This record gives sequence, structure tokens and C-alpha cells, in this order.
Amino acid sequence: MLLLPIGGGGYFRLLQFSFTAFSVRRLNGRERKPMMFYLHPRGIEADQPRGKVSFLTRIRHYSNIAGCETKLRRLVNDWPFAPANQSLRGGAAAGQSIDYQALLS
Repeated sequence: MLLLPIGGGGYFRLLQFSFTAFSVRRLNGRERKPMMFYLHPRGIEADQPRGKVSFLTRIRHYSNIAGCETKLRRLVNDWPFAPANQSLRGGAAAGQSIDYQALLS
């Protein structure tokens, strides 16, 4: 079995949305587990200052920033999300999710 990180960050920016969607469906549906998602604010800030860094760091930090906000909006529209402490207590499973789409407005 191939294990790949899917929780956000550079993987979210660099991989197609369909990879994230497949992974969330598998975790939530088949494995009945919540997904922990993270994203650094610079991951959606296309106009951020860019330092002098190596080629590999440039790829890791700046690739696909322009499309990341659109992917993030789609993610929060397609699945319910809740804070980690609420999910760990089972609150998310009870449908007590937060409207993160409203927070992005």
C-alpha cells in the first residue's frame, strides 16, 4: 500500500483537487475517519514577497499558489469541517460543523 500525505500544505497546492477529493472520500467513507487539514496562510497569498531561495524551495513554496484559494473554497463547500478538538470528541460526526465558507468571505 502506498501512503501519501493528503492533509494540506504543499501537497494540496501541487496535486490535483481530484486527488484530495478521492482521499477525503476514502477516509470519511470507507475508513470512517476524519481528515486533518492544514494550510499555511502564505499558501493562498499570490502577492507575497518572494525571497532569494533555491530552485527546490521555490517549487515547494510558490507553485500553484494562484489556484489554491479556489481549491480551498471547493474543499470547504464539498465536505463539512470542524475544529480538531470538536472532531476528536465526535462533534463533527454529529453534524456540528462550522461554516468555513462564510469565514473565507
